[in-house]
Amino acid sequence: MIFRLRVIALFACLISFLPSGRSLALTVPPPDRVVTTANANLRAKPTINGEILATARAGASFKQIGSTTLPKAVDDEPRTWITVLAPAGTRVWILADLVDPATKAVRVPKANLRAGPGRNYSNVGALMRGTVIEELRAADGWIQIASPEGAVIGHIAADLVQPESPAPSTRQVLIPPSPRQTPLPPNPGPLPTSTGRRLPPTPVVTPQPLAPNPLPPAVALVPPPVQPEPAEPSEPSEPISEPVPVLQPPVRLSQSETLVPAVSAFSPASGPVQPSLEYTALPRQVIRQGVVKMALDPHAPANYQLDSFRKGEGFIAFIHSDSDDLKIADWHRKQVVVVGEEYIDPRWPKHPVIQVKSIDLAY
Repeated sequence: MIFRLRVIALFACLISFLPSGRSLALTVPPPDRVVTTANANLRAKPTINGEILATARAGASFKQIGSTTLPKAVDDEPRTWITVLAPAGTRVWILADLVDPATKAVRVPKANLRAGPGRNYSNVGALMRGTVIEELRAADGWIQIASPEGAVIGHIAADLVQPESPAPSTRQVLIPPSPRQTPLPPNPGPLPTSTGRRLPPTPVVTPQPLAPNPLPPAVALVPPPVQPEPAEPSEPSEPISEPVPVLQPPVRLSQSETLVPAVSAFSPASGPVQPSLEYTALPRQVIRQGVVKMALDPHAPANYQLDSFRKGEGFIAFIHSDSDDLKIADWHRKQVVVVGEEYIDPRWPKHPVIQVKSIDLAY
């Protein structure tokens, strides 16, 4: 009992020290989410060699569940990675033998989800028994599905994300000021006493009839009609001369390539990154992503080639540069994005060649 009284007295003393007319505000912490600051790849493992599950646009929001630091990472690779929950609809693969072909439901206690159609791909999540899948396609005994919410875990480089800003209006808990700060009025002292007197008797009032006073008839107030303002005559508009589009030469590839999706902030990566190629006689300005490697054939039209970073896709094109400031050898064994002009060498009619105009890292 004495201990409780001491606690109450201490709390009362703390409140008494608060400034008059002020209150204590407790702010709720912001949610644990991150947003991307640039186009970022969501990978299956915290490394640039991990499979790309999807590509997120700048401003995409993810739920963060952890982080990973690689102490042995090289200088040109991210050292810190943020672990997030992949959004619903991320395309992953599941073994077809683990799914009931009639009901499309998982029939084992736990089925692993992988980044590709094979056990050599990274494990990115799991589904429990009875979960109904959304099948997209099948290949070699594996089924590609659109993952449900919270089933897939991915990794994003920490330098491409930042904490999400809290809402502008924060919830506050207010503690009213102590009533001890309000001064009491002075004591007026004892009230004066009086000898008192008798009240007069209540007078008798006789009701008198009231003369009728007719009210004047009510006048309805009708607002004057609003006259529409005369429309100003429209001046004849001068014809706008549009710039004449400059026709570009026929492109090298007949199938166009979409670099960044324009509808949603999240585009799942499915199938090969490079489009199918149909060559023409004229060159084309292209953007390609891959890993720079030495050309294996000594008679190749260039000393370096661009290979796909995805397993099983391999060669993309031979690459070279005529600029002295751009050296392809400095980018050997790095994952890059190249911009240049693609054409066909007559000695190598089945392999494209890219004259590189600019090159940069892919992450």
